[in-house]
Amino acid sequence: LAFVVTHVAWYLAAYPLHLFSPTIVYDHFGSLVVTLVLFALVFCLFLYAKGVLAPSSTDASRSGNPIWDYYWGVELHPTLFGTSLKQWFNCRISMMGWSIILLSFLAKQAELEGHVSNSMWISVLLQVVYIFKFFVWETGYFNSLDIMHDRFGFYIAWGVTAWLPVVYTLVGLFLVEHPYELPTAYAAFVLVLGLGSIWMNYAADAQRQKVRATDGKAKVWGREPELIRAK
Repeated sequence: LAFVVTHVAWYLAAYPLHLFSPTIVYDHFGSLVVTLVLFALVFCLFLYAKGVLAPSSTDASRSGNPIWDYYWGVELHPTLFGTSLKQWFNCRISMMGWSIILLSFLAKQAELEGHVSNSMWISVLLQVVYIFKFFVWETGYFNSLDIMHDRFGFYIAWGVTAWLPVVYTLVGLFLVEHPYELPTAYAAFVLVLGLGSIWMNYAADAQRQKVRATDGKAKVWGREPELIRAK
């Protein structure tokens, strides 16, 4: 629901209401990158201080090395005003930001070229579908290593705030001024391959969740799963 509301609000504000240009992210991308990088560094200091002085749960711990604790994090699940900072930055800012950035890049190519190349359509579509899949599966994400074991410090917080939305969108950034038109058959092949890969990724995650939830008493493609029980 948050994903849908965010994208509908962006579209309505940018196009029918003309509150801002849909290319606003591309037009200020350099400033955005610098802001995200510097903010994330300061935010990680806040996370370290909060974990030391006012931890919000019993899972806070320190190694005794402040550099490592800043990098790795002090708290596993820090909360502020009842909000999970880990979920908010990972999912609401990073993943949704990734999608909105791509859509702004697509809009910029349309503005510059008068149309959108099929390579841009395919690149943005596959990534937005992947991101939408993430939000459909968001509860499953909480059974991943990122959430269950990685503490919320520079490694995760700076990564999802400054690194992911910038690096993962570089293909779209390049395509803005390089509107490649792929042969139709090749474009269709890439699209089908991409969608199939996203489905396989989701199916594998769903199978693992199903097997864990049932303690192995489930069938995968009609067969009993093979389990490796870690001590």
